[in-house]
Amino acid sequence: MDKIRDSKGIARTVVLFALIAVVLVTIIAIRIIRSNAENTFRDMDNTIVTSAEREALVNYMQDDSLTDTVAVFDIETKKFIEPAMAKQTVKPYGNSKEHRGKYLLISFGEDHSISSKWVAP
Repeated sequence: MDKIRDSKGIARTVVLFALIAVVLVTIIAIRIIRSNAENTFRDMDNTIVTSAEREALVNYMQDDSLTDTVAVFDIETKKFIEPAMAKQTVKPYGNSKEHRGKYLLISFGEDHSISSKWVAP
């Protein structure tokens, strides 16, 4: 029994297994954190879409101030801008991987329907 305790080979093996276990736990934790962050970013984008569509519907129904059939939603001013002007003035605000570097284009139908699409400037 004393030979096993004094053997440096077994102690090194135990340290190696412990190190591998720590690395695996760290990798799993990083993946979970990244997945949660991406879900949060996706939820933020969905909130922006909902907010923009509601704002568009309110503006469209109240005073027909939206005369264009498409407009870009500016998240900072909460206003709608024509797409040609938006390229110079609106900073892209998409958060998730699929929407990063994009902003929201809102389309208005004649039947007061509102639809949205993420587009790159």
